Amino acid sequence: MKFPRCWIDRKEQAESEIQDSRSQIERSVTHEREQVNGPDCRVCLAKRVHGEGNHDARLKILRGQRRQLTQLQEQRGAVEMNWRRKT
Repeated sequence: MKFPRCWIDRKEQAESEIQDSRSQIERSVTHEREQVNGPDCRVCLAKRVHGEGNHDARLKILRGQRRQLTQLQEQRGAVEMNWRRKT
């Protein structure tokens, strides 16, 4: 079976576009790999790890503040109940 020339041309064009897209993707991935493995990224990663330590410390402080708030709210509730009983 013989295909019309326009179909063959479309197939060749599609294959060419696919190859161009693959080449572009490969260049993009290569560039991203270079940036990720570069020295600047190592500095960013070190800052991020250090920042996570600060984050953990802030979370610990926040948990303590929440615990204190809960205790104060419980005390307030007890005071209000005593006050209502007296009035």
